[in-house]
Amino acid sequence: MTMQDLCERFNVSPRTIHDWVQRDIMPHPFGGRGPGAYYGQVHVEAIEAWLDHRHHFVSGKDAVAFCAENGITLREYHLLRERAVRDFGIGVA
Repeated sequence: MTMQDLCERFNVSPRTIHDWVQRDIMPHPFGGRGPGAYYGQVHVEAIEAWLDHRHHFVSGKDAVAFCAENGITLREYHLLRERAVRDFGIGVA
């Protein structure tokens, strides 16, 4: 999908997408920068995980810091949080 498709799907601006890429919230687009760039399921899942973290009262800064400290992706962090909440009724960080 294109940048425009991604923006419309999540109701965000291109600047927000660029910011998320720069902050390692989502991976860089496939095909490089510019008009050849495209986004796939991995980008959609990263955005969904990010939005879910924000919804569940985890600061984005804390989530990104936890991922960096533990060498995991935001998607993996999201799965850890889901499992902890489901199994123990608690959050990860």
